[in-house]
Amino acid sequence: MSLLRWTVLLAWVWTGGVSTALAQPSYSTAPLEAEPLLDQDAWARQGAQTFEWLGENYEKLAMAQWPQIRERLYLLIGRAAQGRYEETGLFEELADLPPTPRLFSWASRVGVIGADLIAESLADSSLGIEPGLPTDSLFEVAFEAPFLRFGAPDRGWAVRVPYYFMTWQLVRTPVEGYDTDILVTSPLHHRNLTNESTSQSTLMLVLSGQDCAAFETLWAKQAGMTEPAEPSDLVEGATLYRAIVTNGVEAEALFWTHEATCAAVIYSGLPGPFEANYVHFGDFVRALDL
Repeated sequence: MSLLRWTVLLAWVWTGGVSTALAQPSYSTAPLEAEPLLDQDAWARQGAQTFEWLGENYEKLAMAQWPQIRERLYLLIGRAAQGRYEETGLFEELADLPPTPRLFSWASRVGVIGADLIAESLADSSLGIEPGLPTDSLFEVAFEAPFLRFGAPDRGWAVRVPYYFMTWQLVRTPVEGYDTDILVTSPLHHRNLTNESTSQSTLMLVLSGQDCAAFETLWAKQAGMTEPAEPSDLVEGATLYRAIVTNGVEAEALFWTHEATCAAVIYSGLPGPFEANYVHFGDFVRALDL
C-alpha cells in the first residue's frame, strides 16, 4: 500500500469511535491529558513510514530488534488514545477505525501480549489480523474493552490495564526455587527531562508463594532499592522502597502479603515519564485482584 494511502488511513483515527466503558478498575486519565508528543500530521507521517518499513523488513528482524519497534508502535498507539480522549473526554472511547487495528496487529508480532485480541476486536473481518505469539497456557489473556485482563486461574490473580498499555512479559519462572509469576507492562510515552528523546515508564508485577520476608529482600535487591523501607497506604501492611538506579532511572517498589501470596509491584522510569505516569502505580496496584 502506498505511503499516501497509509497517511489517509492514519488520519481517519481521529473520527468516529465506539464507547465501551467499564466501571472498574479506575485508571486516571491525567497522563492522557499531557501535551502530545506528535501533532496529527507527524503522527500520520510517522505511522505511514513505520507500516511501510515493517512491510519491507519484518521477516528480516531479529528478536533483539523487537523492543525498539514495539516502543515506536506504542508511541503511535498512545497518540491515538490521546486523540480520542481529546475529542470525547473518555479513555474508554477506543480509536477503532483503520489503521489502529494494524498498529495492534504489528505490535502482537513483535511480542506485545494481547495486542492481537484488540486488533481482532476493532478490525473488519476482511483485514486478516494475524494471531499473536502464543501465551503460556497457565495464563489467561482477554480483551474486555477498554481493558486487557491478564491472570493465572490456578493462582487466583488477575489484573486489568488500559488498552494502550504495552504488556511485553508474562511468565512463570523459578526464582530461588519458587515458581514466580512476572508481568511487565508500560504506560504512555512522555518526554524525558534529561534529553530530547521520549520513553515509557514500566510496571512490573511479581507474585510468589515463598517466604515473604525473603521474597521482599530478594526483589528489593533485584530492583536496586537502596533507601530503607517505609509504610505505604496503597495496601494495608505494605512497605515501600525508593531508589535512583543506573542511568538516572527512578524506581519505587511496593511489597505486601495476601494470604499465602507474596506480592510486589516495581515501578520505574526516567525523569519525565516516571512522574507523568506515576499515578498509574497506584491505579495498577488497586486494579490487581488477588
